[in-house]
Amino acid sequence: MPANATAIVMKSNPGEELTCRALNYNFEQNGELVARGIISYYATATLVRATTFESWLDAMNAAIDSDLLQRRLNRLSRPSLQITGDGGAHAPGRPGGKPRSNHS
Repeated sequence: MPANATAIVMKSNPGEELTCRALNYNFEQNGELVARGIISYYATATLVRATTFESWLDAMNAAIDSDLLQRRLNRLSRPSLQITGDGGAHAPGRPGGKPRSNHS
């Protein structure tokens, strides 16, 4: 990981850092099953609520847990994610880390 960079990545066992294990899953969207990358699906669905990488990861895990409980995702497909770098860094698109307001 480059210096001064932050990312949400898959957890890996020592020595397996370069093994790609990201999976696709068939998610229901508008009544149809659509193959999507599991991590990108939850990342894009939750970024709007994130102010920092920590809050983004928390939102992703909450969405994943909700889908597991509602059987929209199976347990074997649950990604194990971690933050590399500064978890308090501002989420992408959030200069200053200020939450978006619903008020104009």
